[in-house]
Amino acid sequence: MTNRILLFLMLAMVLGVSTIFGVTPIPVQFFSYSKLPVIEVIIEGNKYYLELDTGAVGDIVLKEEVLEQIEKKEIGVIKTVDINGNIYENLEFLIPNIKICGVNFVSVGVRQENIALLTEGCVVRDSPKDNQKANDLRHTNIAGRIGWGILKKNRWYFDFFHSLLWVVDDLKKLEKRSKYFSLLDHVEIPFEVEETGIVLSVDTSIGIRRLMLDTGACVSCLRESLVQKNDSKEFEPGKRMLFSNIKIGGVDFGLYSFFLYNFSPMIDVDGVLGLQFFERNGIYLDFQNKKAYIAPVGRSFWSGLVDRLYCFWIWLTY
Repeated sequence: MTNRILLFLMLAMVLGVSTIFGVTPIPVQFFSYSKLPVIEVIIEGNKYYLELDTGAVGDIVLKEEVLEQIEKKEIGVIKTVDINGNIYENLEFLIPNIKICGVNFVSVGVRQENIALLTEGCVVRDSPKDNQKANDLRHTNIAGRIGWGILKKNRWYFDFFHSLLWVVDDLKKLEKRSKYFSLLDHVEIPFEVEETGIVLSVDTSIGIRRLMLDTGACVSCLRESLVQKNDSKEFEPGKRMLFSNIKIGGVDFGLYSFFLYNFSPMIDVDGVLGLQFFERNGIYLDFQNKKAYIAPVGRSFWSGLVDRLYCFWIWLTY
C-alpha cells in the first residue's frame, strides 16, 4: 500500500499537480475593471487575483512587485510576441508551488509581467480616457495572469456562464457533480497546442480558419486581409467588423461578431475566438489527448442581436 501511495505522489509530481482529485470546481470572478475572468490563487500563503488568459505564454505571469516578494529560481529567458509582432524577452523563474482552490501546482514557471505588452502590444484600439480609473484598479488589484502553460498539465471544463472552472480527472464524476455538463450535449473536436496557444479549425463565412481560443481577448477578431471589404461592415472610420455564423465539427454554434485587424504574421493563426465564445458555450479541454468537447448554444434572432450590441459595447469601452 505504501509503495502504491508513493507511486501516485510521484505521478502527480511529474504532471505538475500535487493533489489527486476527481473533479474540483474553481470559482471564477468577473470584475468591472478587469473584463477578464479572475481566479484567486495562493502563493507562499498570500492570496492574489490572477486573470485567466489562455492566450498567454507560460504557466503564470506576475507583476514585478509581486515577483520580488516570493522565493524563486532563475531558469532562463522566455520570449513573447504581441499582435503587432513586437518581441519581448523576460527572465523566467521557477517557484515551488501555487495553490488554486485546494489544488497544488508544483514547480511552476513564472515570468515578470511586461507593462508595455499589456498597455500597447495587446490593444487593437485605444481605450477611452474615462477608463483610466478602471485601469488603475486593475493594476492595483490584479497581480498577474494564468497562462495556457499551466493549463496543459491537466484537463479543464470552462463553465463561465455559471462562473466556474473545473479541474477534471474523471468525466463521469464531472457529469455527476455538474448538472450543466453532459457528453450527450457536447460535440467532440480535435485541437492543437501551438506557440500561440490552443488552436481550432472553425468554419466561417470566409472558409475554414484556424482560430485561437483566448480568454484574454475581450472580443473575437479575424485577420483583416482575409476579408473582402464588401463582406464587412464599417462601424467607425477605418474600423470594420464581420458578422458570421461559425461551425465547429459540423455543428452550428451561432452568429459571432469578429473585429478585423491586421495583426502580425508572426502570430500564425487566422484569428481569435475570445471571451464571448467561452461565455456562450461550455468547453472541456483534454490537453493530453488534444480533444475538446464543446456544447453549442442555440441562438435566436433576439439573442443574436444582443450579441451584436454586446460586442459594440465591449469595443467602445475596452
